[in-house]
Amino acid sequence: MFLHRHGAVLRNPHLGTYSGGLRSLFMPKRVFQHVNVDTANAGRILTVASVEDALEFMRRHWPRDKAGKFDAAERACLEALDGRQSVEAARRAFVAATQEAGLYIKERTP
Repeated sequence: MFLHRHGAVLRNPHLGTYSGGLRSLFMPKRVFQHVNVDTANAGRILTVASVEDALEFMRRHWPRDKAGKFDAAERACLEALDGRQSVEAARRAFVAATQEAGLYIKERTP
């Protein structure tokens, strides 16, 4: 698995470490307009509505073959947690990665 939780630290062997400290445990989620995605392994449709949800989806439901945009999306989400990237930029990167992986359903329900 790419992300491991150790207290308030997210570790990624490819991208480094996010350490939000104790304050991050109490911060609200970084929400964005939801995206509906298909789970590669269970065939279920899930709604992803925050940076944290996107990272969890990528960690738990992404196909084994991680295409080129996966790393960029993961990096954008981690940087959004640190405040170095906007939530919308993280969302755009996540949508692009899901489209590339064939997991993208639609950005919002009518």
